[in-house]
Amino acid sequence: NNIYLTYKGMYFWLIMMREFFKSVNYFREQCRKKIATI
Repeated sequence: NNIYLTYKGMYFWLIMMREFFKSVNYFREQCRKKIATI
């Protein structure tokens, strides 16, 4: 039972991963700002 992505699926996967890493970077930036104020 292998799962294969279509080209359209790969595109949507890429978009989801991009948004995920953008949110991680934003979260990290907010944490760094909190640490800097301590």
